Amino acid sequence: MIVLKSIFYITLAFIPIAVPAADGDPATLDSRYLGQWAGNWLEGMSSGKATLQVKETSGELMFSALPSFGTQPTPITKMVGTEKRLSFQTVGADGRVMRFDLKPSGDYKKLKGKAYYDTLHMELELMRVP
Repeated sequence: MIVLKSIFYITLAFIPIAVPAADGDPATLDSRYLGQWAGNWLEGMSSGKATLQVKETSGELMFSALPSFGTQPTPITKMVGTEKRLSFQTVGADGRVMRFDLKPSGDYKKLKGKAYYDTLHMELELMRVP
């Protein structure tokens, strides 16, 4: 009996297990995110403006009042946009990576979520620009 259990567990170890992604295929971008977004960021007592441009295969992000990040638009990488969230990252002028996790609301008229940049954990709220 012990031998059969051992064979069973060894066999299980070689069976590939497919686990679907929690929010869909990372190679797709929900078209409802495409376009221009603008709004505010907040981190502690600091705040400023943010603009986001989402295109089919690329995008750009720009901040005001965040000198360590830079004042020029930066390209977006690793963008994943599903029905439930838009996530991406970009690299600041100082070479550090900023990661974003935004959730849509109001029939995709607002994006709200967090950005993580080194030790900063920023709140971000963007509205679609008509």
